[in-house]
Amino acid sequence: FQEIVRRHEILRTVFVEEGDEPLQVLLPEPFRLPLPLIDLSALPRIVQDGQLGRLAARESQRTFDLSRGPLLRVHVVRLGARSWALLINIHHINSDGWSTGVFYRELIGLYRAYAAGAPSPFEPLKIQYADFAAWQRGWLSAEALDRQVAYWAEQLADAPATLTLPMDHRRPEFERFVGGMAGFHLEPDLVEGLNRYCREQGVTLFMATLAVFNALLYRYSGQEDILVGSGIANRTYKELEGLIGFFVNTLVMRTRIRPRAPFADLMDEVRKVALEAYSHQDLPFERLIDELKIERSLASNPLCQVGFVVQNYPVRFDSQDLAEIQVGPLGTGGVDTGTSKFDLTVYLREIGGWISCGIEYSSDLFERTTVRRMGRHYATLLASVVEDPSRALLDLPMLERSERQQLVGEWARNEKPYPRQASIPALFAEVVRRRPEARAVTCASGNLTYGELNRVANRLAHKLRRMGVGPEVRVAVGVERSASLVVAILAILKAGGGYVPLDLSLPASRLAHMLEVADPALLMVEPGGEEALPGFAFPTLTLEEGSTAFEGESEADPEVAIEGENLAYIVFTSGSTGRPKGVAALHRGVVRLVRETDYTSFGQDEVFSMLAPPAFDASTFELWAPLLNGGQLAIYPSQRPSLEELGEFIATAGVTTLWITVGLFHQMVDVC
Repeated sequence: FQEIVRRHEILRTVFVEEGDEPLQVLLPEPFRLPLPLIDLSALPRIVQDGQLGRLAARESQRTFDLSRGPLLRVHVVRLGARSWALLINIHHINSDGWSTGVFYRELIGLYRAYAAGAPSPFEPLKIQYADFAAWQRGWLSAEALDRQVAYWAEQLADAPATLTLPMDHRRPEFERFVGGMAGFHLEPDLVEGLNRYCREQGVTLFMATLAVFNALLYRYSGQEDILVGSGIANRTYKELEGLIGFFVNTLVMRTRIRPRAPFADLMDEVRKVALEAYSHQDLPFERLIDELKIERSLASNPLCQVGFVVQNYPVRFDSQDLAEIQVGPLGTGGVDTGTSKFDLTVYLREIGGWISCGIEYSSDLFERTTVRRMGRHYATLLASVVEDPSRALLDLPMLERSERQQLVGEWARNEKPYPRQASIPALFAEVVRRRPEARAVTCASGNLTYGELNRVANRLAHKLRRMGVGPEVRVAVGVERSASLVVAILAILKAGGGYVPLDLSLPASRLAHMLEVADPALLMVEPGGEEALPGFAFPTLTLEEGSTAFEGESEADPEVAIEGENLAYIVFTSGSTGRPKGVAALHRGVVRLVRETDYTSFGQDEVFSMLAPPAFDASTFELWAPLLNGGQLAIYPSQRPSLEELGEFIATAGVTTLWITVGLFHQMVDVC
């Protein structure tokens, strides 16, 4: 160890601040490296294993003093007379994965030579890491820098700032870099098939496994523009191959996903992206962030929050090199350091026909069970690609057999029966019979019990029947959010028809298109509402106010045959394609939404708010969730509320359930 430290100046380099600048300082020779011995030989084997694991984990979490050193620590652990363990801890600032291979190679070579009484077999190093650092700083100027920056500026133009993976916990305001490691293996049969696929396609193991990882990230996030950070050895000159030092650089691999395309197309995209990135690998990642003026955040890494590494640096354990001594790695999964540099980082390493995999994860964001499941999904996707790479990304199986069985077997059997053939009026009538005096509707103009609402709606329904409304007959409703709107919609359904809600504030051309598509037999408006529809030649019924409206009509339920397959309403899309489309909803769909389901509480003590415009599909839930379950509907007036007004309404009306967007919800939390 003393000889390795002597040979490689970076191992006796410390880092100090001079003003505002960091500075490398080489500690003078001779440099003595402590080599403590820990004796566990008296412990039973099963206890030894646990104690050794705890020692390794604790040592990995000990901090280094960068300004004093040493930045290398070694412990010898005695397990028995002929069994020993070495714990070697090197700070990442002066070493990388490739350096690990250099370190092991020199350690074994020196041990063999010294055991035989021979001198060091290694030639003196011609250059040191400081020479590379000085050269790199001088090389990255002017024309060379401009070429590198120009490529990455084009490659990363308009790149998404974050990858929106589903997380177990909300991202904290400050990234703490605390984490864990979840390990798993790929079986030899899968590894053999994967290597065969790589040979056939002319790609490296890194390219193939990265392509599958991108497919996994798409399946988890739904994001079609994915940025993954990957470490590269960055030793583009032969003179650098035998040096210990931090040469590794992070390359941003940006992949565009086409979900319906075959996996082979994604493989071609990843190959192209990787080869181009290799050709522009000399720009340090931190310099890239500065040059492209990427916005930094204390909550997450810039550009890429997910890493992917195939560890193929040369590490060789050859027992013949050390005569009778067998040398091997302490474990294939690595030591869980309790840290995580990214949200997620996948590490792969091929060892003796297996591939050892580890996923380092931020424990602030993910639970271990989630990450282990992600690892299983990744392995299943790899197997799916090997089996049939011609499949589209969306068709590649990702779930294990047990998960598929759980989804289509166990969970599907939990479906609750619901009255699929019942109509909305029939279910409403059941509520009226049970709770005629219970409050059904609360609004600014007054309240209605279930009995009162039923009687008013029945009178209007009978009038509609005499005007020709029946099953599958459509009635347009241009009424603002109010008790009159509830009466109108309920009456149309009782008469057997389907309602078409209209927002009369929309442009006349859009209203004309909606009426042309829906082709209603009748238009219902409030007094003065017909003025918003000049030139429309439809029979029009003006709604009267109050519980005595249409007083001469019968208050009995109309006798109309209505089933679950009958039309309930037609709602129009926003028209993002240029022309809004009408979507027909059946009684059965509304019933399935609000009856015999448990995604929220639907009991008779619940108060549901009605905030959505009548022409927005959310109003379906708001209207029928209470009225088909005996709850109360609290209607907000037709004007648009401020956050304070909305908060006051919720408190005053005693609202227990409301349907709002996530963005509005967060604003309400902040304000109210």
